[in-house]
Amino acid sequence: MRTGVATGRGGPPIAACSLVCAVVAAAVFSPAIGFDFVRWDDDISVTQNRLVTETWSRETWSGIWSGEHAMRFQPLRWMLFRAVHAVAGLEPAAWHALGVVLHALAAALAPIVFAAWYRRFAPEAPERLVNGVALACGLLWAVHPLRVEPVAWVTASSYPLATVFMLISAWAHARAWSGDGGRPSRRWITLCWLSASAAVLSYPTALGFPFFLLAMEAGPLARAPRAWWKPDRVEVWRWWGRQVLFAVPSLVALGVTLFARFATPGIFGEAPGLAQSGVLERVFAALASAAWFPFRIVLPLELNANLSPMRNVEGWEPLVWFLAIASMVFGVWAWCRWRAAPGVLWTIVAYLALAAPCLGLTERPVWPVDRYSYLLDLFSIGVAGAVVLRAWPCLNRPLRQAVGVAAALAVGGSALMAGRILPHWRDTDALFQRFERMSNFSRSPVQKAHVYRLWAYHHGAGGDEASAQRLLSQALAVYRDAMSESVARGDYLTAIRLAYTRESVFGPDAILTRERGVWWWRLGRGAEARRDLLAALREMPNDERALAMLDEITAAGRRPDSAMHRE
Repeated sequence: MRTGVATGRGGPPIAACSLVCAVVAAAVFSPAIGFDFVRWDDDISVTQNRLVTETWSRETWSGIWSGEHAMRFQPLRWMLFRAVHAVAGLEPAAWHALGVVLHALAAALAPIVFAAWYRRFAPEAPERLVNGVALACGLLWAVHPLRVEPVAWVTASSYPLATVFMLISAWAHARAWSGDGGRPSRRWITLCWLSASAAVLSYPTALGFPFFLLAMEAGPLARAPRAWWKPDRVEVWRWWGRQVLFAVPSLVALGVTLFARFATPGIFGEAPGLAQSGVLERVFAALASAAWFPFRIVLPLELNANLSPMRNVEGWEPLVWFLAIASMVFGVWAWCRWRAAPGVLWTIVAYLALAAPCLGLTERPVWPVDRYSYLLDLFSIGVAGAVVLRAWPCLNRPLRQAVGVAAALAVGGSALMAGRILPHWRDTDALFQRFERMSNFSRSPVQKAHVYRLWAYHHGAGGDEASAQRLLSQALAVYRDAMSESVARGDYLTAIRLAYTRESVFGPDAILTRERGVWWWRLGRGAEARRDLLAALREMPNDERALAMLDEITAAGRRPDSAMHRE
């Protein structure tokens, strides 16, 4: 069985395919090297990040490994950023060049990994066909418009970084069984483990990669020992020992990341508890997100780095229902065909393992942003290529030509669309103007106000105080209008949450504190209402509305059946 990277007559050598992918990816995204930093976390990640800009110290070293900064465990990323800063300082061109180079490297590795794994799935396929499909899949992934965000945005360069290491690990995994023996090569498995660990240390998007390898070995790759679920043989224990060894770095990184998210959220706010977002709600949103990623490959519309909620005041959006139900139906179908086609179910499990860090299980239900698809699209497009390889012998010549034309059109159209979207990341003004034009910009008032506030800070730092004040006024107006709409429909709890968020960003406001007390009372929460009303009166001692509400609460408290007595 051929599992290396050798080539056959008449087909492009896989090294040439790799070079083509790298050159095309670099050509499409090279304009990003002339872009500036954007006030969309580039300050947190680079320009004002003490882990990157300050000299080495015990505090710096501790911060790199703690996961507290940006709530992510990513020590290798911070070390790479420190190296770039040591060489180029805060020159934007160098930082954008890093993203382009990392993506070009990932694009170069993609067809090599595709070809190596395809030879396991379809050993009878001609080398020419295998390399051709690998090239087409690599190009489509490399120039797809969904790649724009993680390549053109300095902060998101961690996604290509982690993916490069995962691709090296996947290639070493394929090479580990290149011999005739049933046991993997220790040298290649060691490289596989080291690369997988480096990916986990680069960014948490790689947390599911070891479990992805486990699912692929147990299913499509058929590398697991027979009856691997029965620990009654040495080879089974050895196989499970290897899986545990691969999982340890991910579990450690997961623990550090979760601790940082829940214990030290910092400027990102506290993670929602189960009272705000229940288990079933999170699972439902995760199912919709899992189907959303492959859906976006086909219809890459409304691309955006801005988070958008899945729910509105009426409930879940219709698309959420469609995607979640589609995920469940597809999963049930694969389960029912378990005996006839076990590889399908294992492929789904492998995909979910990769997708798990990007499904938002610890947050409120929001649509996944574009950068989350960087790794997942690689797998989805690779699976599509494997399907083409399996179906190729059944296709007649016109159908084969149609597949080739469709692939060429998809690659060319993706490259053109990526080139059109790329300038949106040119600078802060271009990015936020793009946000304003998006149809989902107003779905999250908190996020909308956040954008205007950051935009105001950007203009203030540039000396344009008039624009800064105008944008800050817009941010305040967003909160005011959203609270008014919530009160008008009787949703006082949402109005209260918005008031607290506005206060945390812009500081306390006596009138808003008074109104929040009124809203608490509308909900029958007398203690909270009294607390806010008294706080408002300390700033406005003669405010008639606050005094009247306190009198009402005091009078109600004297009644045995009042809400205050029931608290």
